[in-house]
Amino acid sequence: MSYRDLRNFSEAMRSLGFPQLISLESFRSPNWPLVESCSRWLAARVEPDALLAGGADTLEQRVALVTHATELFHSRANLKLNGKRIYGADGWAVRELLKVANLLRSALDTPRHDDQLADTDTLVYDVSNRIGEIKQARSLATEITAQGAFLYDLLAKEPENKDHRNKALSRQMDLSSLETALSRAVEAMSSRVDAVREQTASVAASEAALDAKIERRRAELQRAEKRLLTLQKIKPAYQSELTSLETEIASLWDHYVLRYRCVEALKHRLSVLETAQAEAAEEQQAAIMQLIHKYEAEDVLGKLSDSDELDSSDEAKESKQPRPPTRPKTRLRIKTAVIY
Repeated sequence: MSYRDLRNFSEAMRSLGFPQLISLESFRSPNWPLVESCSRWLAARVEPDALLAGGADTLEQRVALVTHATELFHSRANLKLNGKRIYGADGWAVRELLKVANLLRSALDTPRHDDQLADTDTLVYDVSNRIGEIKQARSLATEITAQGAFLYDLLAKEPENKDHRNKALSRQMDLSSLETALSRAVEAMSSRVDAVREQTASVAASEAALDAKIERRRAELQRAEKRLLTLQKIKPAYQSELTSLETEIASLWDHYVLRYRCVEALKHRLSVLETAQAEAAEEQQAAIMQLIHKYEAEDVLGKLSDSDELDSSDEAKESKQPRPPTRPKTRLRIKTAVIY
C-alpha cells in the first residue's frame, strides 16, 4: 500500500460519482464495509444488472462476495484481481480495486464514438498498400498454429521423455565408453563432411557441364534463327503461277456459286408453275364432268316427254306425220384437250 494508491483511488471514485467520501485514512486498518460498498458499486457500474452474492455477516458470505466480484470483473472487464488482497480490506485491496476504477475512468475520458466518426469523416483508410503485411500476417498465423500443434505433441510425449531423461541422468558415466562414443561421433561427422564436400565438388562440375551445354544450345539456336531468316527471304520458283491460279480458282468459284443459286431458283419456280397447272387442269376436268352429267340428265327428260306424246296421239298417226323429237337422240360428244 502507498499514499499514491490511496489518493488515486479516492480521486477516481470521486470522479466516477461514488456517493460516499473516501478519505486517505480509511484503509489504515481493515475496513470491510467500505470495501463491500465499493465492490458492489463498481460491479453495478461494470454490469448494471449484476448483483453480488454474499455479505459481511459470516466468513462464507465474505468469501462468496469476493469470489463473485473477481469473476465478474474478469469476465466483463477482462481484469484479473487478487481475491486474497480484496478479502484483506486494507491498502492492498485498494490497489486491486484501483484497477477497476482506472478502467471506468479511462472509459469516461475516451471521446464518444460519434465524435470520433465526425473527426474521421474526411479520412480514407487505404489498405491496398498493406496487402503484403496482410499476407505476412496470415502466413505467421498459419505457422503459429502449426508450431502450437507441434508443441502440443511434444508436451504429450513429455512424461515418457522425462522417464528416459531421469534414467540417463541417474546412470553413472563411464569415461572410456564416453570417449569411444565421442570418437565414433567425430568419425561419423567427418565422414558426413567428406560426403558433403564430394557432393559440392560434383555439383560444381555438373554446373560447369550445364553451362557449356547451355552455351552450345544457344549457338545452335542462333544458327537456326539465321537459317530461318535466309529461308524466309528466298522466293519459291512457282510462287507467281500459284498466286494467279489461286485468283482464277476464286473467280471460278464465285461464278459456280452464282450459277448454282440461279439453277436452284429456276427449279423452284418450275415446280411452283407445274403445281399451279396441275391444279388448273383438275378444276377444268371437274367442270367438264359436271357439263356431261347435266346434258345426260336433259336427254333422259326429253325421251320421257316424247313417249307420252306418242301414246296420246295414236289415232292421228295416219293423218299426221310423226313429229321429230325436239332434240337429237345422239349424245353430245365434247372433245376435251388437256393442257400440259
